[in-house]
Amino acid sequence: MRHTQNARRRLLTAVTVVACLTGNAGCGGEDEPAGQPTGGQRLAANLTALITQRLQSPEISAFERDVLQRSAKAGAIADGDYEEAHSRYATCVKAAGYTEDYKKLPNGVYQISLRLPPDADDSYSDKWFKASGDCAKGTLAVIEAIYTLQKGNQQLRSDPNEVAALCLVQAGAAAPDYTADKFSKDLESNFADAPYSLKDPKVTTCLSNAGISVAIGDTP
Repeated sequence: MRHTQNARRRLLTAVTVVACLTGNAGCGGEDEPAGQPTGGQRLAANLTALITQRLQSPEISAFERDVLQRSAKAGAIADGDYEEAHSRYATCVKAAGYTEDYKKLPNGVYQISLRLPPDADDSYSDKWFKASGDCAKGTLAVIEAIYTLQKGNQQLRSDPNEVAALCLVQAGAAAPDYTADKFSKDLESNFADAPYSLKDPKVTTCLSNAGISVAIGDTP
């Protein structure tokens, strides 16, 4: 799990963007709209090949290896295995002293947001970022990344900006000329001038499909 943007506490609304892995995204196998670049590179030839690649890593845990071996035979991560991975992650974060809220998006992936205590200082979110990353390692990060791919990026595109832009156009949340470059700029600016609302479930689902989780909450 890789964190790409911290909450800006000086804003009326705190936006936290969390990218879960290397390039994930897309919108469930729909045809691409005319005029959109197909871009390019894929993470692997198919999902089984990608799972097999992940199995070669010496850094995965015994739990991850067991899930991935089973998934390689099945050709996909089972819903129950994803739920177990998330449960292990959530238990770890709770034990570390943080309270998170979980919302299941239409693609089946959990959106994670931190519940800030009233007396939280500016370092609280940073400490949570580290704790959540530590907890995701060996439990959720690898499994959720692949699960997200199979739910929202069956084409296994490697550029999350491309797949997020395609999904937003397909969902009707952005104009047909909305591109990966435009999405990248919106991401860098914390979506300050984005032509869509982060409160729109279609938008958060598209971002989730791209491996990006956006949590919105009031600044204490």
